[in-house]
Amino acid sequence: MSELLEIQYAANPCLCLLNDHSGLDLRVMQRKMLFTGFTAAKKAILQNWITPDFDLRISSFPQIHSFKYLGSWVNSTEQDLRVRKALAWKALNGMASVWKSNLSREAKLHFFDATVEAVLLYGCECWTLKPSLQESLDGCYTRMLRAALNIDQNVHVNNMRLYGGRPRLSEKIAARRMRLAGHCHRHRELPASKLVLWEPSPGRGRRSRGRPTPTFVDILKKDVGAETTGEIAGCMEDRVGWRRRWEARLRMTQ
Repeated sequence: MSELLEIQYAANPCLCLLNDHSGLDLRVMQRKMLFTGFTAAKKAILQNWITPDFDLRISSFPQIHSFKYLGSWVNSTEQDLRVRKALAWKALNGMASVWKSNLSREAKLHFFDATVEAVLLYGCECWTLKPSLQESLDGCYTRMLRAALNIDQNVHVNNMRLYGGRPRLSEKIAARRMRLAGHCHRHRELPASKLVLWEPSPGRGRRSRGRPTPTFVDILKKDVGAETTGEIAGCMEDRVGWRRRWEARLRMTQ
């Protein structure tokens, strides 16, 4: 009997066209499967695709709320940040010989941007950062920058001298977020065009107790300094003006 041990990139099991696999035993590893639940329509589609001898154990599929998709953790910015930090530190420590060498500051920073910062900022355009997470990320980036420039922890160097005209990491993230949002909004043919500024209708649902978790739109309003999504949409329509806005974030140095 054939065995399918894992499905790593099946975001939707119904997209896996299964035919001519009589007697296939589908065993999906819990840590690898991306599954949010089968609807009646999906079950019907699967039944039309498979043969009577196909053993599909639907009840064994775990239902999960946060999973890794295209390198990023979905539904949890905090978890994605922890993973990104760990991977960035791993990349940084793996190049210790470069940081301790006699290369110029410019050369080290080029290596740092290409190997460490790129790993740390992967998928950052979709992050919803609370002030505490933003401060933690800026502090982590500062420590990484000191290690890349081979500056001992006991040596006092102010951030203005350390960064040397580079923007804070939070400003880079804001610029990337604004750039992506503007691109999605102006391309009406993309499904993301309707989602990037989506907000629930007022009066619907019940807000949970405590301080509400900021949404992508809330963070975008803060980046732009707007009160409503209509103001943001109007700014995005002006492509040149919107570009000036997110480029200005990159000029906000330490």
